Amino acid sequence: CILQYLFNSYIIYIIVLNWILWILSVFILVLFFFFKQKTAYEMLRSLVGSEMCIRDSINAEYGGSNPAMSAASFKTILDRELKVYQDAQKEMGTLQTQRQQLTEQISENAMVQAELKLLEDDAEVFKLVGPVLVPQDQAEANANVEKRISYMKTEMEKCDKRMEEKNKEMEELQEKIAGLQQKLQEAMRK
Repeated sequence: CILQYLFNSYIIYIIVLNWILWILSVFILVLFFFFKQKTAYEMLRSLVGSEMCIRDSINAEYGGSNPAMSAASFKTILDRELKVYQDAQKEMGTLQTQRQQLTEQISENAMVQAELKLLEDDAEVFKLVGPVLVPQDQAEANANVEKRISYMKTEMEKCDKRMEEKNKEMEELQEKIAGLQQKLQEAMRK
């Protein structure tokens, strides 16, 4: 009786174990089928391994006219270029804000300089240092204002140069994006 009980328990154990193994194998096959990496052959039947790498390197600069390049590839490239363009726009906005601040500071300092020129030679000039007004020589005050104006004008020239370069970069990006949009539309028609 005990032997028969052990034998029946053993058979039940094996049956349960087989069912568990069968379920695991089905689960693994499902995962493999849905999540495996696609080979070059599965992606595009006409390309295999190294041919796909060659195609990708040709189209790396977006100028390749390979008809095999998919709409998804163009969309990815277009999205990347649009992100670069948006970053350039943000930087241009920062440069414009910086230029505006410099213009305001130059204007303020020019007004101070004009006021200093109106003063008589023996007039007292004070400089605000923290919360305290400190006496300053009039010639020194004029020199300081002149240096500030000169420095800000130099910074404004640098800012203008960076803005000009950024404008050229943005124009090139616009042309590249327009070309990519056209290629994407052509790829979507196919």
